[in-house]
Amino acid sequence: MGRRKIEIKRIENNEARHVTFSKRRTGLFKKLGELCIHCGAEAAALVYSPGGKLHIFAHPDEALVFDRFLSAPPGPAAVMPFASPPERESALRASCAELQAVLDAEKAGRRWWEETSLDGLGAERLRRLRGSVSELRQAVAARAEMARTGVALEAASAGTSAPPDAWADFFDAGHGDTLQLPSGF
Repeated sequence: MGRRKIEIKRIENNEARHVTFSKRRTGLFKKLGELCIHCGAEAAALVYSPGGKLHIFAHPDEALVFDRFLSAPPGPAAVMPFASPPERESALRASCAELQAVLDAEKAGRRWWEETSLDGLGAERLRRLRGSVSELRQAVAARAEMARTGVALEAASAGTSAPPDAWADFFDAGHGDTLQLPSGF
């Protein structure tokens, strides 16, 4: 008989709905796996059954894909699937203009952080920026100390941090004061 086009609507029969969910979930995960294998993509899918059970597919590894997603900076790509076409176009144009400005600045020998103005940032955003700069400063100091003392840098990339006394020694030696923040921080 071949394939037939089915009407997209809720299946009223509870048993038929459960069977359809199971088959379609399996098909979805199979296609996603094929996409990952053929194209080298990293993907994850979360599906809740009508009964509330969570089903997860992830390739190559669930934690790796979710960590990558959670650490990605928010941007137009994150909201595009839910935006209307004019909103998507606007977001893409804004992203393109921002990237072009960064490229132009780097070609001219300037860096984006030299171009960034703190004017207009609210108090809360400035506090968060200060915290981020502080965390970055500590991370750089820890890396520098590990390099100086010969501690394996592989340990740092594996997620371990330098012991607190290494940071203290680094800052006590006066190296931690090389990063100057704008007044008011």
